[in-house]
Amino acid sequence: MKWFFAVFVFSSFCLVSQNRGNVWSMNKLELNFNSTTNTILSQTTDTISSQSAISNTKGELILNYDGVTLYDNKNNVIKSNKRYGKAYNSVIFKKIGCNNKYYLFETKAIRTPNLGVPREINIVPKLYYSQYEIDDDGNVTTIEEDVLYFETSIYSGLTAYVNDEVQKVWVIVRNGIDIFTIEVNERGPESHRVSKLADPKIFKYFVDGRDQMFNVFNEVKITPEGDKIVTFIRTNNYLTLNKEFIADNGFIQILTFDKDTGEAGNLFTQTKIEKGDTEVNLFHPLLGEIKDNKLYVTIRTRYLPFGLPPEHLTYEYDLSVPDIKSTENLIFKRILANVLDIQIGPDREVYIITQAQPWDTFLGKIENGGVTELINTGGLNIPQLPSFPQSYFKSNFFVKNLCFGDRMEFASDLVENAITYNWDFGDGNTSSVVSPLHTYLDSGDYTIQLEVEDADNVKYYYSKDVTIKDELVSTTLPKEVYICSNEEPIEIDAGLFETFLWSTGETTRKIKVKEPGVYTVLVSNKDCCTGELETLLIENQAPSIDEIAYDELDNFATIYASGTEPLTYVLDDEVSQSENIFEGLSFGNHKIEVIDANGCRINSNFDVKLNIPKYFSPNGDGINDVFRIPQLRGNLDFELQIFDRHRRLIRNYKNQEILWDGTFSGVQLIPDDYWYFLRVNGQVFKGHFSKLN
Repeated sequence: MKWFFAVFVFSSFCLVSQNRGNVWSMNKLELNFNSTTNTILSQTTDTISSQSAISNTKGELILNYDGVTLYDNKNNVIKSNKRYGKAYNSVIFKKIGCNNKYYLFETKAIRTPNLGVPREINIVPKLYYSQYEIDDDGNVTTIEEDVLYFETSIYSGLTAYVNDEVQKVWVIVRNGIDIFTIEVNERGPESHRVSKLADPKIFKYFVDGRDQMFNVFNEVKITPEGDKIVTFIRTNNYLTLNKEFIADNGFIQILTFDKDTGEAGNLFTQTKIEKGDTEVNLFHPLLGEIKDNKLYVTIRTRYLPFGLPPEHLTYEYDLSVPDIKSTENLIFKRILANVLDIQIGPDREVYIITQAQPWDTFLGKIENGGVTELINTGGLNIPQLPSFPQSYFKSNFFVKNLCFGDRMEFASDLVENAITYNWDFGDGNTSSVVSPLHTYLDSGDYTIQLEVEDADNVKYYYSKDVTIKDELVSTTLPKEVYICSNEEPIEIDAGLFETFLWSTGETTRKIKVKEPGVYTVLVSNKDCCTGELETLLIENQAPSIDEIAYDELDNFATIYASGTEPLTYVLDDEVSQSENIFEGLSFGNHKIEVIDANGCRINSNFDVKLNIPKYFSPNGDGINDVFRIPQLRGNLDFELQIFDRHRRLIRNYKNQEILWDGTFSGVQLIPDDYWYFLRVNGQVFKGHFSKLN
């Protein structure tokens, strides 16, 4: 549990768009921007020094990353770098279109052994990303972790711009002369484009037994409005084998950026920071920030005479004039004080963290052409300020949740001294609260209009077009499914979605079920919309076959069965009928299946035996006038031979209907006994019968 040593409150009315960057965690120090009138600075016992972090729309910290370990809102460890050193830069942002999914992008290098000998290595930072899902209770599930985006070496610079208007996030990284802008949408990282820039010198990467972070070459920042990118390039700095310090000029590039297409280029300006010709006076860009067309840059001198360490100086430049260099204004210089980081905040103020003697180490704010000290941080060891997509700090009119059935959140911080709000949701419903909640009853396109009136009775009008995505429905999961009491578990299919969570705990598209009852499944699609589907499993008592009565004389079978009417009777998987009597059956084994009204079925087998008559009398009276075996029919393979008492073959039948009228060559034979020899389905039958008058 968090508890406070001291609380510092400083006035700073702020517009906190989306609240996602409102909590800064800085190693036993927290800066909280959630108040609309004051920013609260608190000393605590359980915070870490964030490299990047993110809060929810309520301004509650939910993910916190120090470059090595990622924590949830309860300080539980989600992941920790094992194969890698500390990340050089990282950024966390909410996945576009997804309420509870978040990406962590970072530049980091695989750990390399240090043999104590300065040597050049080939392993340089690369770009990795991870994806996490956070439920309403703050529980984090890992979806992807440490995925290598591409093999290209990245020289540490990394930031992101969230563009809710076009539903894209641009991850921006620098590699030597290239700026990569990577499109991340509701389907994830999909494509990237390269903008070629001026050559920023030749980079090498060395290990000399010192902290590898010393060789971070550049930093990338983008304005909250998304119109400019600034890259701070620090070229190679290292000690040779002879302990000679090698350094070169650094420089700054300021580029235009198209937040809709992700294209960086159209070089706005390039400025080199140089001061004279002596080694002492050469400067190197280290880090910086842009606010309201003002560029803040901290630069570092080379080593000073008499073995003194370098100095860090912070300058302000005006980007609105053609000659940027001419506007240079020194706003901070303190003996032996190093500036560790500069970062803009949700209140649109620029914060600075320094490291020096304990009494000169502090967290400050750049204002009024200088640096104001907010709190001494000596002994707290705060190496950096947390980074955020600065687009989260832009005044905005935004809508959260665009999936059918979602309770949508509306908010705006476009007017500082707003008094009244009038929302029109485009479906006939309105609201006058500051941040209303609304649920659309139908999917489709809507135009949201907002009227804001400030304390001076000035009215402002805004509008935004939104599309409510279609309801999630399944074409494979019926509302009701019947299972028969005599069946094995049946399979039910949720359909074509991305993720599944059944009420049974299973996470596959299809599951097998047996017990009657309601089964629900939470599904999500590629648009990150979620929905709950359900089906009712109803047990149906299977039909039963009570008796199969076969009449050998007339060759028919009667099926006596019970079950949910109407019943269907199927003979040998071929003949299907509603009647329970089957006539003209062939010799052999037969399968009978009974199917009830709900599709439940049961089957049984019965035998049809040969009914070979003992006599016949071809006298024309219509009774037993021919010798016939009615069961020899259908697809049976048989051959019947009839002989007289002298073993003379009288008649031969092969796979044809047997109807012998007692003649031989058209002449009636005398009444006598006759013999038969029958082969059918591999069986042999022999015997005799009588021909009567």
